Amino acid sequence: MNFDKCAGMYHFLRRNGVKEYTLLKQVGKFKKTDRILEVGGGTGAVAGHFAPEVKEVTVLDPSTKMLEKIKDPCIRKKIGSCQKIPFKNETFDVVYVVDALHHFTNGYEKKDWSQQMNICAKELLRVLKKNGQLLIVEFNPDTLVGKLIAFFENGIVGFGSLFFTPTALQKLFSTQANIKVFYSESFCYVIKIVKK
Repeated sequence: MNFDKCAGMYHFLRRNGVKEYTLLKQVGKFKKTDRILEVGGGTGAVAGHFAPEVKEVTVLDPSTKMLEKIKDPCIRKKIGSCQKIPFKNETFDVVYVVDALHHFTNGYEKKDWSQQMNICAKELLRVLKKNGQLLIVEFNPDTLVGKLIAFFENGIVGFGSLFFTPTALQKLFSTQANIKVFYSESFCYVIKIVKK
Protein backbone atom coordinates (compact mmCIF):
# COMPACT_ATOMS: atom_id res chain seq x y z
CA MET A 1 0.00 0.00 0.00
CA ASN A 2 1.35 3.39 -1.00
CA PHE A 3 0.28 5.80 1.73
CA ASP A 4 1.67 8.73 -0.25
CA LYS A 5 -1.51 8.58 -2.35
CA CYS A 6 -3.87 8.87 0.62
CA ALA A 7 -1.88 11.21 2.90
CA GLY A 8 -4.39 14.06 2.55
CA MET A 9 -7.40 11.89 3.32
CA TYR A 10 -5.63 10.19 6.23
CA HIS A 11 -4.62 13.56 7.68
CA PHE A 12 -8.23 14.77 7.45
CA LEU A 13 -9.66 11.65 9.11
CA ARG A 14 -7.15 11.58 11.97
CA ARG A 15 -6.10 15.15 12.36
CA ASN A 16 -6.46 15.54 16.13
CA GLY A 17 -5.33 12.17 17.58
CA VAL A 18 -6.77 13.08 21.01
CA LYS A 19 -8.43 9.71 21.60
CA GLU A 20 -5.24 7.75 20.89
CA TYR A 21 -3.08 10.17 22.90
CA THR A 22 -5.43 9.87 25.90
CA LEU A 23 -5.34 6.09 25.67
CA LEU A 24 -1.54 6.00 25.61
CA LYS A 25 -1.39 8.36 28.60
CA GLN A 26 -3.73 6.09 30.56
CA VAL A 27 -1.60 3.01 29.94
CA GLY A 28 1.96 4.36 29.79
CA LYS A 29 4.11 6.44 32.08
CA PHE A 30 5.70 9.51 30.53
CA LYS A 31 8.32 11.93 31.87
CA LYS A 32 9.51 15.34 30.71
CA THR A 33 12.95 13.84 30.01
CA ASP A 34 11.59 11.14 27.67
CA ARG A 35 12.73 10.64 24.11
CA ILE A 36 9.79 9.10 22.24
CA LEU A 37 9.55 7.31 18.91
CA GLU A 38 6.24 6.78 17.12
CA VAL A 39 6.60 4.05 14.49
CA GLY A 40 4.19 4.30 11.58
CA GLY A 41 3.18 7.71 12.89
CA GLY A 42 1.95 9.07 9.57
CA THR A 43 0.92 12.71 9.83
CA GLY A 44 1.95 13.10 13.48
CA ALA A 45 -1.57 13.53 14.87
CA VAL A 46 -0.73 11.65 18.07
CA ALA A 47 2.88 12.84 18.35
CA GLY A 48 1.71 16.45 18.34
CA HIS A 49 0.16 16.00 21.78
CA PHE A 50 3.36 14.58 23.26
CA ALA A 51 5.71 17.17 21.74
CA PRO A 52 5.20 19.90 24.41
CA GLU A 53 5.30 17.37 27.26
CA VAL A 54 8.55 15.49 26.68
CA LYS A 55 12.17 16.16 25.65
CA GLU A 56 11.82 14.84 22.10
CA VAL A 57 9.30 13.14 19.78
CA THR A 58 10.24 11.50 16.50
CA VAL A 59 7.80 10.12 13.94
CA LEU A 60 9.09 7.30 11.75
CA ASP A 61 7.09 6.50 8.60
CA PRO A 62 7.86 5.14 5.12
CA SER A 63 5.62 7.73 3.44
CA THR A 64 7.19 11.08 2.51
CA LYS A 65 3.78 12.62 1.81
CA MET A 66 2.48 11.61 5.25
CA LEU A 67 5.48 13.15 6.99
CA GLU A 68 5.07 16.35 4.94
CA LYS A 69 1.73 16.88 6.70
CA ILE A 70 3.57 17.33 10.01
CA LYS A 71 3.92 21.09 10.52
CA ASP A 72 4.90 21.13 14.21
CA PRO A 73 8.59 22.11 14.34
CA CYS A 74 8.95 20.27 17.66
CA ILE A 75 8.32 16.90 15.98
CA ARG A 76 11.29 15.23 14.33
CA LYS A 77 10.53 13.35 11.11
CA LYS A 78 12.36 10.34 9.76
CA ILE A 79 11.72 8.23 6.67
CA GLY A 80 11.98 4.50 7.31
CA SER A 81 10.22 1.26 8.12
CA CYS A 82 9.89 -0.89 11.21
CA GLN A 83 11.95 -3.63 9.56
CA LYS A 84 15.04 -1.41 9.76
CA ILE A 85 14.57 1.41 12.24
CA PRO A 86 17.30 3.99 11.49
CA PHE A 87 18.39 4.64 15.07
CA LYS A 88 21.03 3.20 17.40
CA ASN A 89 20.34 0.62 20.09
CA GLU A 90 18.59 1.89 23.22
CA THR A 91 17.88 5.39 21.89
CA PHE A 92 14.31 5.88 23.17
CA ASP A 93 12.56 5.81 26.55
CA VAL A 94 9.18 5.11 24.94
CA VAL A 95 8.28 3.58 21.59
CA TYR A 96 4.66 3.39 20.50
CA VAL A 97 2.65 2.16 17.52
CA VAL A 98 -0.95 3.30 17.01
CA ASP A 99 -3.16 1.54 14.46
CA ALA A 100 -0.11 0.75 12.33
CA LEU A 101 1.33 -2.61 13.42
CA HIS A 102 -0.93 -4.55 11.06
CA HIS A 103 0.44 -2.50 8.14
CA PHE A 104 4.03 -3.66 8.72
CA THR A 105 3.33 -6.66 6.43
CA ASN A 106 2.04 -4.48 3.57
CA GLY A 107 4.00 -5.09 0.40
CA TYR A 108 5.24 -8.52 1.49
CA GLU A 109 3.99 -11.91 0.36
CA LYS A 110 1.80 -13.70 2.88
CA LYS A 111 4.38 -16.47 3.31
CA ASP A 112 6.83 -13.85 4.62
CA TRP A 113 4.49 -12.13 7.09
CA SER A 114 5.60 -14.08 10.15
CA GLN A 115 9.28 -13.48 9.42
CA GLN A 116 8.70 -9.76 8.82
CA MET A 117 6.78 -9.34 12.08
CA ASN A 118 9.55 -11.11 14.01
CA ILE A 119 12.04 -8.65 12.50
CA CYS A 120 9.77 -5.73 13.49
CA ALA A 121 9.40 -6.98 17.06
CA LYS A 122 13.18 -7.18 17.45
CA GLU A 123 13.67 -3.73 15.94
CA LEU A 124 11.05 -2.10 18.19
CA LEU A 125 12.80 -3.51 21.25
CA ARG A 126 16.31 -2.83 19.96
CA VAL A 127 15.86 0.95 19.88
CA LEU A 128 14.14 0.95 23.29
CA LYS A 129 16.18 1.62 26.42
CA LYS A 130 16.31 -0.91 29.25
CA ASN A 131 13.15 -0.56 31.35
CA GLY A 132 11.66 1.49 28.52
CA GLN A 133 8.04 1.09 27.43
CA LEU A 134 6.71 -0.25 24.15
CA LEU A 135 3.01 0.57 23.70
CA ILE A 136 0.98 -0.88 20.84
CA VAL A 137 -2.64 0.06 20.06
CA GLU A 138 -4.36 -2.40 17.73
CA PHE A 139 -7.76 -3.61 16.52
CA ASN A 140 -8.80 -7.03 17.82
CA PRO A 141 -9.64 -9.29 14.83
CA ASP A 142 -11.66 -11.60 17.09
CA THR A 143 -14.33 -8.89 17.50
CA LEU A 144 -17.04 -8.04 14.97
CA VAL A 145 -15.66 -4.56 14.27
CA GLY A 146 -12.13 -5.96 14.07
CA LYS A 147 -13.26 -8.56 11.53
CA LEU A 148 -14.94 -5.86 9.43
CA ILE A 149 -11.80 -3.71 9.48
CA ALA A 150 -9.65 -6.70 8.48
CA PHE A 151 -12.08 -7.59 5.68
CA PHE A 152 -12.08 -4.02 4.38
CA GLU A 153 -8.28 -3.68 4.45
CA ASN A 154 -7.50 -7.08 2.95
CA GLY A 155 -10.63 -8.20 1.09
CA ILE A 156 -11.61 -4.87 -0.49
CA VAL A 157 -8.56 -2.59 -0.52
CA GLY A 158 -5.94 -5.37 -0.69
CA PHE A 159 -3.49 -3.93 1.83
CA GLY A 160 -2.06 -7.27 2.97
CA SER A 161 -2.39 -6.44 6.67
CA LEU A 162 -1.78 -8.90 9.49
CA PHE A 163 -4.04 -8.32 12.50
CA PHE A 164 -3.02 -9.78 15.85
CA THR A 165 -5.30 -10.91 18.67
CA PRO A 166 -4.05 -9.80 22.10
CA THR A 167 -2.83 -13.37 22.78
CA ALA A 168 -0.97 -13.59 19.46
CA LEU A 169 0.68 -10.21 20.02
CA GLN A 170 1.79 -11.26 23.50
CA LYS A 171 3.32 -14.38 21.93
CA LEU A 172 5.22 -12.25 19.39
CA PHE A 173 6.93 -10.46 22.28
CA SER A 174 7.10 -13.51 24.57
CA THR A 175 10.81 -13.00 25.35
CA GLN A 176 9.80 -9.99 27.44
CA ALA A 177 8.75 -10.65 31.02
CA ASN A 178 6.56 -7.61 31.62
CA ILE A 179 3.65 -7.71 29.17
CA LYS A 180 0.20 -6.37 30.02
CA VAL A 181 -2.92 -6.06 27.90
CA PHE A 182 -5.46 -3.26 28.36
CA TYR A 183 -8.82 -3.13 26.62
CA SER A 184 -9.93 0.35 25.59
CA GLU A 185 -13.05 -0.50 23.61
CA SER A 186 -14.88 -3.60 22.48
CA PHE A 187 -12.75 -3.81 19.32
CA CYS A 188 -9.47 -2.19 20.41
CA TYR A 189 -6.70 -3.08 22.86
CA VAL A 190 -3.33 -1.81 24.06
CA ILE A 191 -0.34 -3.99 24.86
CA LYS A 192 2.34 -2.58 27.15
CA ILE A 193 5.79 -4.17 27.18
CA VAL A 194 8.52 -3.06 29.56
CA LYS A 195 11.94 -4.03 28.22
CA LYS A 196 14.05 -6.20 30.47
